[in-house]
Amino acid sequence: MKDIIKYSATIFIILLVLYLGINLYNNKANTKVTKLEGYTQNADSKLSVLKEKEEQQEEVKEDKAEEKTEEKEEKTTTENTTPSNNETPNETDTKTPETTTTENREEKQLTANFYIKDKSYASSCTTTTDRCEVEVPEIKVNGYESLGWSEDSNKKEKEISNVRKLTISKNTKLYAIIRKPYTAKFIIQDKNAVETNTNELKCYIYNNEDRCTVKAPTLTEKTNGTAIGWSADDEARTAKIKSGSEITLTRNTVYYSISKLKVVITFDKNTTYNNNTVREGQTGYNYSKSNIAAEKLSFYETSCYSYNGEGCKITKLPVIYSTGNELRGFATAKDKGTTNVYNLNFKD
Repeated sequence: MKDIIKYSATIFIILLVLYLGINLYNNKANTKVTKLEGYTQNADSKLSVLKEKEEQQEEVKEDKAEEKTEEKEEKTTTENTTPSNNETPNETDTKTPETTTTENREEKQLTANFYIKDKSYASSCTTTTDRCEVEVPEIKVNGYESLGWSEDSNKKEKEISNVRKLTISKNTKLYAIIRKPYTAKFIIQDKNAVETNTNELKCYIYNNEDRCTVKAPTLTEKTNGTAIGWSADDEARTAKIKSGSEITLTRNTVYYSISKLKVVITFDKNTTYNNNTVREGQTGYNYSKSNIAAEKLSFYETSCYSYNGEGCKITKLPVIYSTGNELRGFATAKDKGTTNVYNLNFKD
């Protein structure tokens, strides 16, 4: 019986120890599980925070990308709507070389058209940037002086000098600035009647012009001289061109002064002649008998007008009143080889 009780007590103690051990193990396990659950919650919380931060960073990146895209579009629009001769590289290209390189940019062709009077020449170049260099033709037009180039066909002053190469940033038209001189010469035909201080004037025709203008010089009158004007006809007695008026030149031209001079002729009844007898209508100098003088003349002075230095002719001689003398008339002479002049003693 005692053995049974001992055996039972032993079993009870063993079961009690086992029960206590199991409870202790379970408590420890529960504690660990609780801790693990706490760790898990903390991890979940941290993960949530990290996800929120990542989402916020992604949103910031997207916003920045959208802003850059908008800036690119705005710059592209501005460059397309407001081109200039001095274009600059796109700022996006220079700031982000990792996305845009020269190798990836599209090639484009630029052309310069050159106009020289009635001829035209084209010169082109290819570039991947905003500019390139073209060959420039030489300006050679017979009779014309080359000044340079201009983008305005009506200009008379150069904008670009005579060069053989030119850098362009867009399709361009350039016009040669050339000029040719026209000269007007002015000749005084009768220096006894008029004078001028200008004998030659020059003007220029530019590009496709065919005429230019000068102002006619002023004619200054001398004693008994009358200035009429200028003419391209040296035998004219009237003038369409007055002193100081505008003359249009379409070629080199010579103009002649048109003037008249009052020539005063005096007849002297006391002149001594040589030993030849005067005959009416004869020409020559001093024909009459020697030492014979007229006693009286119907008039002693007359005048005529000489145009352009040609000389002039009187149409009436004085009547000679003489008693017992053989003086019959006055001699005539040719003046300047063109016009008969009744010539006795011009008054000094």
